[in-house]
Amino acid sequence: EELRRKEEDLHVREDSLETMNATLAEREGELLNVYTRLEQLEMQTEHAQAAALQESNEERIHLKTYTKELEDRCDQMSRTIQSLEESVVSTQEANLATQRVFDSLSDEKGNLEGVIH
Repeated sequence: EELRRKEEDLHVREDSLETMNATLAEREGELLNVYTRLEQLEMQTEHAQAAALQESNEERIHLKTYTKELEDRCDQMSRTIQSLEESVVSTQEANLATQRVFDSLSDEKGNLEGVIH
């Protein structure tokens, strides 16, 4: 009975680990999308700055405003990236803790099976 409960607990923990791994993969995908978008925004900012040098004063003012908006968006994306990176680290730490519990339960299961036989 105790072994059965421990096996059920082990399955629950395995499911939890799989869920955490799926979440980690999803967050890594989100992080990659954010990095890609940040690179696009940086290129847009560079193009906007180059065009501003060739345009009239009125156009320069408009492009400077646009550049500032892009920089603000880049800053926001950088904060999002940092938050996602911290979330990835937390998920990885949780996965490691779950793996240690899984390993401990596997050892315990082996010990109990040894006692039963």
